[in-house]
Amino acid sequence: MATKNIRIVGYLPPPYHEKLREYMDEHDLSESAALVKMVKQFFDGPVASPHAEELSEVQTAIAALQNQVEHLQQRVSLLEAESQPSRRQSRLVGKSPNRSGHSGNLTRQGSADLARRLGVTSKTILEAVEQGEDYFHKWSQQRDPAGRAWQKRGSWFYSVGE
Repeated sequence: MATKNIRIVGYLPPPYHEKLREYMDEHDLSESAALVKMVKQFFDGPVASPHAEELSEVQTAIAALQNQVEHLQQRVSLLEAESQPSRRQSRLVGKSPNRSGHSGNLTRQGSADLARRLGVTSKTILEAVEQGEDYFHKWSQQRDPAGRAWQKRGSWFYSVGE
């Protein structure tokens, strides 16, 4: 068979020859093709997998779906919390609902959940907390869709009054 490729002759120590054979079997390559691929990778850098682009697209889609699921879980959590009678209401029958028109309590929120609710990043939440409790109450109340003020207790956030 005619080829423009240069013929080389070399000697490999037995352990490296065994590794070469394993590589050939793994990638279903001839000895010559395996050596060319290794030399190419050595000089040109790693060879991209033919499926790398597809894998990247799948990973991006999975990340987007995970974000959507988290968002939906947050919305369900808010709906469930809003539909539950508040502790205060169960004790004080006849009291008017809060200013948002709902009488339910919100469950505790992590910084990521509260960030989604307020339309900011978790980092922004933590920076606002560092400004002090009064500042954070006013700041969070301005951003909350129901006008609720929030406070941090431990590693969780609670609506003021809960």
